[in-house]
Amino acid sequence: MDTPARGDAPRTRVRDQKLLRRIREVQSWLADQEHTTWHHAVLDLWCHRARWSNEGNLLAASTPEGRDVSSIPHQERLTNIGRLYRVRRDKLDGHLRRFSHSIELLQMEVGLERQYRRWLGVLETYRDEQGVTRRNDVDNSAVWDLIRAAEQRWPDHPGVLEVRAEFHRYIWEYRRAIEAYRRLTVTAPDGRGRLRHGLAMVEAVVGYAQFSWPRNDPDPRPLLVEAGDLLAAEEREGPFLEQLVILRTRVDLELAREIDWADVEKVAAEIMSSDGYTAGVAAMLNRRWSGDAVVTSLADPGVWRIAEGSRFADQLHQLFDTSPRVHPLADREVTDEAHSTIADFLRENFTEVQLLRGLGAVYLRMAELHRQPEQAGRAFHFFDGCRVFQQVHLAGRVTPVTRFLMARAILLAAELTQSADPIEGPCPWEGKSWLEYADRLLQSCKDESVGEFGKQCSHFRKVTTELLRSIRSRQGMEKMRNLRRPR
Repeated sequence: MDTPARGDAPRTRVRDQKLLRRIREVQSWLADQEHTTWHHAVLDLWCHRARWSNEGNLLAASTPEGRDVSSIPHQERLTNIGRLYRVRRDKLDGHLRRFSHSIELLQMEVGLERQYRRWLGVLETYRDEQGVTRRNDVDNSAVWDLIRAAEQRWPDHPGVLEVRAEFHRYIWEYRRAIEAYRRLTVTAPDGRGRLRHGLAMVEAVVGYAQFSWPRNDPDPRPLLVEAGDLLAAEEREGPFLEQLVILRTRVDLELAREIDWADVEKVAAEIMSSDGYTAGVAAMLNRRWSGDAVVTSLADPGVWRIAEGSRFADQLHQLFDTSPRVHPLADREVTDEAHSTIADFLRENFTEVQLLRGLGAVYLRMAELHRQPEQAGRAFHFFDGCRVFQQVHLAGRVTPVTRFLMARAILLAAELTQSADPIEGPCPWEGKSWLEYADRLLQSCKDESVGEFGKQCSHFRKVTTELLRSIRSRQGMEKMRNLRRPR
């Protein structure tokens, strides 16, 4: 199929006709309104965001139907991406002319611009004096121009500071992100805002500890202690509970605090299998369907917050073998409850990408810190679960971060076992070793990444290649020795 003509929007790959019909109805209604308010502006931006989410990112939405993106030359991809970028940029400019500036518009402008600059950094190349093809450093000056202009327009506005913080974290500038989120936490007008910004700060602290230190950066321990204190001060209820308890566990790991992980391990073993996430979940659901397994979260005494001796407690005692264990909030042990809650989350939400990625990150860090290859294998299966659901929701795509984490888990297991096949079960890349599969994943990440994340992909791919070469050399030497042995 031909690429779209210049200036024309690419053909939308419809995955939700009902959603797109509603978007058209809303935009038609907005066009008929004589007076506009902030609410009208937000609704208009929602329409653009929903449509673009349906179409996909700049690369996915600009790839002609029926063509594999890897078969399209870089220059053609650049042309297609640039054309779609201008279409979307024109939509935001049209919104600006009608509704004026807003924080919500700034968020979308920054999101579009940073995505476009990333693809320019990935696809624009040059040849050096030795004839080697290289990339230019990604140029984010247009993104910073948007943020600085907003800071002049709205001095000290928390919405602008949040956009700045998120962009720092997006480009792996963790220290600057932490400082911005700390300011937001201190100045938040309510508890919900303080918690939201505080959790974002802790995410940045954990990322800094795991990926940015000790490369000439200050020791992250003071930041981790600060993060731990922030998490301990928050309530263990509400919409951010899942993120809160997982981050608390990750901080505890970094600070070498004792973690009772037995409940989570039990549920992970129930969900996972040696054949991976998909096979394990299928087997678990079959057991539940046949009655061989019980969804035990309702019987878990750690999840009930009821008065002892109440009628409901008596009813529960009749239903389950053990009566609910009830402690006042002040008497509860933070660590035990946190891990019980994670186990419960996993039982009930084992298809949620954010939860799977968070647990995978915990297992990966446990494997790194405690040198446990089996935990690295479990981390891989959680990240592979993310892959499964991203392929469903992103029209077959898997994000570079997920591929990177999958490869990192395989590589760590291989380093700890000195084996090219450290994961149980057959490798997804038929006929190849798991370490070769990790190498391919890292290469694909490297091909789509720039900046600090791109450097991480390049570093770990180099480590993977060297380890693969070392293992092959050792295997070759062992084979030669076996051949020389007298029979």
